[in-house]
Amino acid sequence: MTLVELPEAKQQAIRREFPRIAEGWIKDYPALVARCIDKWQLTLGELIRVGLPINILIYATGKNDEQTVIKIAPPHPEQLNERIALDHLNADMMVNLIDYSVDDGAILLERILPGRMLREVILDRDEVRRATSLLASVPVEIEPTNSDTGWYKQLPRYQGWMDDAFEKYRAETPTSDFVYYLKIAEVMFETIQRECKGDFLLHGDLHHENILFDASRGWVAIDPKGVIGPKLMECGRFLHNFMEDELDSIENLSDAEIVDLVSILSKRYALASEVLNVSIGELAKATFVDITLSACWSFNAGASEYVKKMAMQRVEATYHFLRSTHQFSSMS
Repeated sequence: MTLVELPEAKQQAIRREFPRIAEGWIKDYPALVARCIDKWQLTLGELIRVGLPINILIYATGKNDEQTVIKIAPPHPEQLNERIALDHLNADMMVNLIDYSVDDGAILLERILPGRMLREVILDRDEVRRATSLLASVPVEIEPTNSDTGWYKQLPRYQGWMDDAFEKYRAETPTSDFVYYLKIAEVMFETIQRECKGDFLLHGDLHHENILFDASRGWVAIDPKGVIGPKLMECGRFLHNFMEDELDSIENLSDAEIVDLVSILSKRYALASEVLNVSIGELAKATFVDITLSACWSFNAGASEYVKKMAMQRVEATYHFLRSTHQFSSMS
């Protein structure tokens, strides 16, 4: 297989996600890569075997030996959101956007070196502590004078994410027990909005595989979704993802007990509270809201029973911890 050829798994993912345009886009893909090479004067390197199935990531070297990454995907709204987020999030803590091609759905990014993912050292408390500071430093407050114009209006709102996902789930499975958790998440989010002042541009997907180590800057974030919401909501994705990596002597998250997950959450909340100067109760609310939304997205997308089970375990664990903090004792 040459580098410009798409792996079969990528082709299948693109056909599933973009059935109307997939065949034409796959056929044009070699020419698309050639246009990127010409536009940015690149020498191609390896195909990167990580990331979402619909994204094609390729290492490349610029004319002055700059180490870069080309990111290509069929046209979809999140590409614009990502570019806006890369332009406006705290640049010191983010991968640098070098250039982009709207017509080709391609962006050129700096290559983070050595590029170790935070997930690879998830048990190293000191490194996780350092990376946790990104939850406070990556988001950018929206200036009130600019809040109704320009780039701000082009991005989704966290409230909109919830409304769309929850409405779809309720319409399709109105009698499911999960509907109860949706209501609790809505109440918790309303509380967060009242207590958190101002709107922030959030990364929106700041978890352990989207945080890489750079030799000169330390931990930096990649692959933002770009969403507007309370600053506290940047914490949720980070605090509930990859809990299976911290389970002792349990190989599969589906075999874990709720008490195991609650124990992991407790340790994560304590560390984040210390670093961010945010109460554990507030972190628990944001985490519950975000895992409920993430689970809802999975259910709406027709996830496998295994994935559904793991998602529900996370929801139930965060709910259990939330109740233990007496955040909503009157709603039991």
